[in-house]
Amino acid sequence: MSLPSPSPLSAHQLNRLQLRVALFERRGLHPERAEAFAASLTARDAERDDRRACIECKHRQKDAGCHMHRAKLHPDVLSKDFLTMPTVLQRCPVFEFQVPK
Repeated sequence: MSLPSPSPLSAHQLNRLQLRVALFERRGLHPERAEAFAASLTARDAERDDRRACIECKHRQKDAGCHMHRAKLHPDVLSKDFLTMPTVLQRCPVFEFQVPK
């Protein structure tokens, strides 16, 4: 018995994938890694997984820091060793999607 092949992406899903790849590349991911991670997020979306990655967040700064943490608006403000985790899926109370411009 073989597994069903994945259905092709809709135009909306394909557009979102391309926007994500471009964002991730601008934020420092190697092109192949950006494509692979964007594809994994397409699967995440289909599964309705509510975890997010820092690299998708509008609060991520050019130096990979978190604006909300620096502004002491993140619940983890007590941690001096706070680091963003660009491609780790997690639940963050201050997460907001980076909207394409």
